[in-house]
Amino acid sequence: MPDGKLTLATGQARLSGLGWLHGIEVRNEPNAAYPGRRTFMTPMEQAALLSAAFDGHEGTVGAGAGVGIRNADPDMLVSMGGLSGAGQVALDIVTTMRLWFQKHRKDGRFAANALNFHFYCNDDQVTKGASPEECDFEGMVRLL
Repeated sequence: MPDGKLTLATGQARLSGLGWLHGIEVRNEPNAAYPGRRTFMTPMEQAALLSAAFDGHEGTVGAGAGVGIRNADPDMLVSMGGLSGAGQVALDIVTTMRLWFQKHRKDGRFAANALNFHFYCNDDQVTKGASPEECDFEGMVRLL
């Protein structure tokens, strides 16, 4: 990143491009059923956030170019926020996000390098873990 794009505190050393990070996950479980609306994001909200974080929504966010992870580091991998769960609901969320990107981005690109799913295998009462075979993990992956 060019020095002119960095905002540093007085006396703060320039530390950029050190190769410490190779990827960033934008949010964590934005569809999870945590208490309250504040933590939940619709698929359209997730897509808008991801587009802004990825490349500044094609350079349209902020004052001038340079906003967004890929503008700061073109080699940085960007992962969508890991969805809580897998299966048809997760597929519907990703499909809705893809449609948002196709409508709202000039390039139509899904603004991430990786899809991310947090799939938990539990028994029916969610009291103990279950094996991948018991919760049809392979079927969930095939669906996605």
